Amino acid sequence: MAQKQFPRFNLGDKVKFIFTEDTGVVIRVIDAESVLVRLTDGDEIPVFTEHLQLLESKTALVNKDAPNKQPPPPPPPTKKEIQQKKEDSVKKLLEIGLHTNEDSGPDNGLHLALQPFLKPDGMIDYFLVHFINNSPRPVQFTYETELNDEVVFSLAKTLPARDMIILNDIPLDWLNERLLLITEGEVIPTYQQKEAPGFVPLTFSKTYTPKAKLLHKGTQLMPVLNKQAYAVPVLASTAAKKQPVGNPQEQAQPEQDKFVDPAQLKVNMLLNTANKEEKPAKTVINAEERVIDLHIEKLQTSFRHLSNSQILQIQLTAFEKSLNEAIKRQEKTMVVIHGKGTGKLRSEIFNLLRSYPQVANFANDFHHKYEFGATIIEFQYET
Repeated sequence: MAQKQFPRFNLGDKVKFIFTEDTGVVIRVIDAESVLVRLTDGDEIPVFTEHLQLLESKTALVNKDAPNKQPPPPPPPTKKEIQQKKEDSVKKLLEIGLHTNEDSGPDNGLHLALQPFLKPDGMIDYFLVHFINNSPRPVQFTYETELNDEVVFSLAKTLPARDMIILNDIPLDWLNERLLLITEGEVIPTYQQKEAPGFVPLTFSKTYTPKAKLLHKGTQLMPVLNKQAYAVPVLASTAAKKQPVGNPQEQAQPEQDKFVDPAQLKVNMLLNTANKEEKPAKTVINAEERVIDLHIEKLQTSFRHLSNSQILQIQLTAFEKSLNEAIKRQEKTMVVIHGKGTGKLRSEIFNLLRSYPQVANFANDFHHKYEFGATIIEFQYET
């Protein structure tokens, strides 16, 4: 049987992608079947040579005296078209893989890594956030940094297997604010997985709130990054879950294994048809002090679709319920954690407290545990 022949390219050859019509220049020959191509927008990706067409060879002789009978070149693609073609090409290559040998290394899943950087005096100045894929499968993901309910950084990317990407930096003083790191995405399946009956995409979603207590946990040497950092697990393993054999109606699927379509969930939330069961307000009670945390993620499971006014109403309802319980039990003190933020929630709480005759005093002074993010309430009852 004749051996399959692959097109041969040299450094500097101008090439065109067969599938996406994108163009680029060969900057490195990887092996007999693949080369590294620099796209017109500057990105560099590996490509099988059988997926390329030669446009112009660097070594070819050009007759400058010959009349140019070529038609005028088409208009250059827009930035959006280039980005879309690049993403499509990268996705195809990641699904196919550059090597025929399957990655047999350990599947250690996905992590965020917060790498600390120090000031000259040895104190932490800021953290550099990395997303690490220490697994045999590529992933598509979106990432957001929210500070006091405002998005200050966002990114959507495809991350290859055994690779990492720098996301953004976080100043140390942000840990005292309302800070959220939100990572969501999907593991890119193989063609065999896609075509398997009952295939369910493997998705992940992680919302992490860094706090100053993170510094007590200590750093560790992060794989792929090869530097000391604070580790935040996102997904334990990228291995696709096996589907049960038999009639699915006769088998009860564990709640944690059920797949929720993110797009459908968003539609349901917008139409107010999703399950909006509220979390009970987490209240810690002892003989001397009641503590209630009014951060919205502590009160309701699904809240990203809510407006600021709706969130405020949920927080005030939970606070007033806990306040009435404290008065009913004739408790001495109460702590309400409202955060620092814009001060809107704190002002509304103060207005409510002024209407209760049982409230003897309240103050938003510095607290060793909550700093200025909480108010201490003292009660006095008629004897």
